[in-house]
Amino acid sequence: MLDADLVVAGVGIFPNDDLAREAGLATGNGIQVAQALGTPDPDIFAAGDVANAYHPVLGYSIRVEHSMNAIQQGTLAAGSMLGDNTAYDRLPYFYSDQYDSGMEYVGHVGPGGYDQVVFRGDPSTGRYLAFWLAGDVIRAGMNVDVWDVNDTIAGLIRASRTVNARQLADQDIPLPGYECLLSSRRSDQEGSRHDRSAHAGQLPSRAHRRKLSGGTGSHRRQRG
Repeated sequence: MLDADLVVAGVGIFPNDDLAREAGLATGNGIQVAQALGTPDPDIFAAGDVANAYHPVLGYSIRVEHSMNAIQQGTLAAGSMLGDNTAYDRLPYFYSDQYDSGMEYVGHVGPGGYDQVVFRGDPSTGRYLAFWLAGDVIRAGMNVDVWDVNDTIAGLIRASRTVNARQLADQDIPLPGYECLLSSRRSDQEGSRHDRSAHAGQLPSRAHRRKLSGGTGSHRRQRG
């Protein structure tokens, strides 16, 4: 515990959607946009922290406060303005460096959006994976000081298939080969999801993400 005269906590933002609301656009936790980031007005698009965009993989609208999201949505919104009606289906992603430890998170679960957390590795060691499951389907995953697995985690989320939690936690089963343990139950749309898997991943390496974000991450803390 540290004594302090004043504590400042940065825990997010309120999106400034006043102008959009005054223009008659749908708002609510940001500017509401479709999966290609357009509004009902064909001349108005929104991207980044202010965009509450429908996500075709998650199945609901979500607003993401992260530099990578702003960069990627901005690029796609520009294409939409030029007539390329491509859906923004990149999974939400963030990373954080806490002193000598680093972590990456991909996917999304809100309060009540999961029913179990599966750990792969011992959290007390500081090196592990965590998976948030709902109905035995992986909705989000985080790697803590375990690298080069985030694209694999994203692929498991996109597959949207039931998994065996015990086997998911078993470190003797290589994670990249985990596809063989997935349930045989498949949705009619699964094939199209796998077709998009190459686009789904492409998450930045630890070094590259720092370059993209100017050398800092979400809630980055450094020794003084």
